[in-house]
Amino acid sequence: MQGVTSLHVRNTVDIIGENYKLHWINVFFLQNEDFNSRKSDPVDLSRLAERLADACCIALTPHLHELKDAEFMKIGLRVTIESDKVGYSIGSNGQLLPTHYMNDLDNELIPVIHNAAYQYDSGPVTMELVFNVLEWS
Repeated sequence: MQGVTSLHVRNTVDIIGENYKLHWINVFFLQNEDFNSRKSDPVDLSRLAERLADACCIALTPHLHELKDAEFMKIGLRVTIESDKVGYSIGSNGQLLPTHYMNDLDNELIPVIHNAAYQYDSGPVTMELVFNVLEWS
């Protein structure tokens, strides 16, 4: 993955459900014209990644048992923010998550993504966040 900037996430707050928790472990910046040139502030991108992670965790926490049963233990969230288009996709095990999760995800992620598109004007950004579903006792 040459040319892809990644950050291992430390000291995150795990979002805990009844028997499982969702743990954010990595963020990969797949496209960001300004990340390496330092025109943009990497702290802003880190904060954006944190807000996206929080929104994703809030949306998925009620579904952690279902995700575990479906063996969706590692989940990837890819977000694209450009001046003329924004969006996200989320999946596990090489496939998109089933559509019944989308309403909760849309409710949490779309406001964060649209707000970021409005505030962040330093070129297109594509990032992927990786989460693990872990047993909690």
